[in-house]
Amino acid sequence: MYKVIGSDNREYGPASEEVIRRWIAEGRANGATQVQKEGETSWRPLSSCVEFAEALAAGSLTPPVAVPEAPASAPSASAAPSAGPGPSPTPGFGPDPTAAAAAASALESELLSRDANLDIGACVQRSWELFQKNPWLVAGA
Repeated sequence: MYKVIGSDNREYGPASEEVIRRWIAEGRANGATQVQKEGETSWRPLSSCVEFAEALAAGSLTPPVAVPEAPASAPSASAAPSAGPGPSPTPGFGPDPTAAAAAASALESELLSRDANLDIGACVQRSWELFQKNPWLVAGA
């Protein structure tokens, strides 16, 4: 079990190795994330933990991909893979790259098909209103 310091400087955990591996895959943790193993008193970077080396390497090789949540009755990701339809992901390298490419292509098509209208005058007017409400915040920034 591990405790983790998140990007918001809050302490999370205790979390199992499986949970931390999932956080790495989701991009919520990386090699610089500070962890403390149960029973230890010092914090160290996640990259110094050999048990997460494979997960960190896989996380840096594949872009994050939205994966639908499995129903509660479905077996966990640690269970043996079944011989279901479609290609199975390569162990240690995240989701199937062809599925990720197809999902990215579909998202690209959807975004390009949207009708976007940008009113520059309205943007400038809204910026001026925000500046008038918070001049010191804007000047400080």
